[in-house]
Amino acid sequence: MLETINRAKQTLEKLKKSPNFEDVFFSFILDKCLYQTELAFRREEKSLNELCAVTRFNLEALIDMRLCEQNESYTLAMEFNQKQTFINLYKTQLEQYQQEIAILKEYEKKESEISKLLTDELFQKKGAQSDVMKKFGTDRVEKEKQLDDDFLDEAIYFTPSRVFSDGYAFTASMIEKKVLPQIRDKINQLLKEQREIAKKAKKDFFHQFAFALSSEMQDSKAASLIEIPQESWQKKASEANLSNEYKFIYRYTSSIIHCVGLAYLSKKDVDENDVNILETASKRYIRIMTKILEQRLKPDDIKLFQKNDSST
Repeated sequence: MLETINRAKQTLEKLKKSPNFEDVFFSFILDKCLYQTELAFRREEKSLNELCAVTRFNLEALIDMRLCEQNESYTLAMEFNQKQTFINLYKTQLEQYQQEIAILKEYEKKESEISKLLTDELFQKKGAQSDVMKKFGTDRVEKEKQLDDDFLDEAIYFTPSRVFSDGYAFTASMIEKKVLPQIRDKINQLLKEQREIAKKAKKDFFHQFAFALSSEMQDSKAASLIEIPQESWQKKASEANLSNEYKFIYRYTSSIIHCVGLAYLSKKDVDENDVNILETASKRYIRIMTKILEQRLKPDDIKLFQKNDSST
């Protein structure tokens, strides 16, 4: 693995100053693969789930690079698709924040009801004022603690820490006034960047790669989210002549990382056989990607790598 990684790093160094966009794009893909692979496979206590995720990422990177190699205009499709991925991510965040706002308002109402109920009980109780107030304070703390505990059981991801410092009402208001507009601005900026990419390519190109340029995309003021159909990794693997690799790796890793019988029954200790299989796969994918990049170098640059080719 070390020799494979070193060879890839040397290739990246050669391409670092290339003015060619495709060279830079390819280099970025390989560089990300190297970073994640080194981190996962050199860790003393390895995580099998992490190794599976990294190996799948490396295979997907190779698939994309193969497709770019077949048609370098595909880099535009990838760039366009990357923007869409972030748009979809922000759309998901937007929807989740809106759901959490509704939950926050519901708990704000419950909090007010608790306060009113305890206040009404306070005026009805008899006894020493100090004892009554003490009981009121204790009851309020217990009920609000229970309310906060119930809140943590809700489908919330973004707001828990803010709630316990700022309260339900203020947190909901802050999200509505500040967070949601920021997310919408990011979406609009990404749509603008997508339109710039579209200008670089013909419409038939985008139809070829299943990218639908709707009338909303043509509109510079478009603020709505556009669903762009995307090819599955299985189909892309077939187009990249990597179907066998895809079929094996996805089935193999799925049996490890998903919550299925085999994952429950497997022992906690990492199986070295699994590690070796995943390392062999990742090393192969990185090696092929490196060769693709080497082909983009001048002949004199490639001679440097031929000597160790068989050992990596």
